[in-house]
Amino acid sequence: MDNIRLMDRLDSKFVAPVALLPKLLELMMPLFRIQIIDNNRIANYATQYLDTPTLDFYRMHRNGKLNRQKIRIRTYVDSNKSFLEVKNKNNKGRTVKKRVSVSFPRIYDSNELDGNRAFLDKHSLFDASRLVPALENAFQRMTFVNDRASERITIDINLAFQGLLHSVRNDDLADDSGLLHSVRNDEDGRSPSLRGTKQSNDSLQDANFPITTSLQGTDLSTTSLRGTKQSNLNNLMIIELKQDGRQHSDFRNILTDMRIKPVSFSKYCIGTYLTNEEVRGNRFKYKYHIINKLINQQYAAI
Repeated sequence: MDNIRLMDRLDSKFVAPVALLPKLLELMMPLFRIQIIDNNRIANYATQYLDTPTLDFYRMHRNGKLNRQKIRIRTYVDSNKSFLEVKNKNNKGRTVKKRVSVSFPRIYDSNELDGNRAFLDKHSLFDASRLVPALENAFQRMTFVNDRASERITIDINLAFQGLLHSVRNDDLADDSGLLHSVRNDEDGRSPSLRGTKQSNDSLQDANFPITTSLQGTDLSTTSLRGTKQSNLNNLMIIELKQDGRQHSDFRNILTDMRIKPVSFSKYCIGTYLTNEEVRGNRFKYKYHIINKLINQQYAAI
């Protein structure tokens, strides 16, 4: 699967009700193969996002900057592998990701990043000593690739967030003087420990599998969203199309036929907006309303 990770790529994101997933997979079957690891077609992921105490990465996105960055620790739970990643998006919409393997799924203090100082000094916009844990998420992912290996599709379900910052807003969190005070949650406020088993198989197979079995036990109940330290979007699926260039896409045609339209969706920014009511996010209120609309209706065109 490494040869189709597309670390330098063009991304398009889509959001739709998870109830549409069986139909989507049915249409994908003739054209795409699915990644299978240890006989599992759905993989468990966990992420810890790092930011400055004044949430500069969040603000870059909120303020509409075309050149922006995220720093995260991404953990592939089933294989117990973690990577420190710096993800940049430029003003041409291209995403470039740099990463290095790490032995930890999360940090509690910036000093724990000292062993990766050279990597961060080279790629981060901010000094590593300023970085603090800001948000964690967990989700399940299905990964697909077309026969030409020119596009990669991920479908994320059961997305849940845990806010890590208690915030005191000073002048809308827009004051660059750094007066936002942040502390981590108590021990029992951290997300559950990551569990993993050694990865023994990574293969691609045709996308002909019964998704109804894989989704058994999924909580599809409507969840109160904003203003709590924890939030989940179990009723939604987050779809991402990753390409090595602008070209014809059979997958995009499928989504068009299903009336699933592209929408900008940042897990970090949406998760921060949902779990931290102290931050302003006029840019995300529209997406927040889209999420509510999709959750409370069987389907609504975006």
